[in-house]
Amino acid sequence: MKLLFVTIIACIALVSCDGPSKPTLAPENIFDSKDLHVITSLINKRMGTASTLYGNDLALAASQRQIKNHTAGEIYQFVTWKLHPNPYWFGGDINGVQNSLETVEVLPSKDKQIAVRYTRTNNDHASSESLALDKQDRINFIFGQKPSVFP
Repeated sequence: MKLLFVTIIACIALVSCDGPSKPTLAPENIFDSKDLHVITSLINKRMGTASTLYGNDLALAASQRQIKNHTAGEIYQFVTWKLHPNPYWFGGDINGVQNSLETVEVLPSKDKQIAVRYTRTNNDHASSESLALDKQDRINFIFGQKPSVFP
């Protein structure tokens, strides 16, 4: 009986001895925001997406003041990623493939009105016809985002 017990312990010890495995990082997709600042971020659980709104110095200042009159030179970029499960953390989601990048630029104009250029690039094959219909809604949505509070 002792021999059987010692044999089982020895087998377990031999099987459990494994060389140190090399640590690996979770796969990630990083957006190059260049000189833009994070204004806010959103998660849409129903659609399984995460979004971050970036802006330059003028856009950040405008969003913090919650002003209605935008100034020329403001640049906003709204990036949306598809979420997927984190293979190294049960129950956690991480950014997957980038779905879309929406850019809103406030351009100088001759009269008192602002001129806005809106562009959108998709990786999720959304139809461009539906994008044309909600262009002004998307601009209003991006302009209406309240900034996150940072300490």
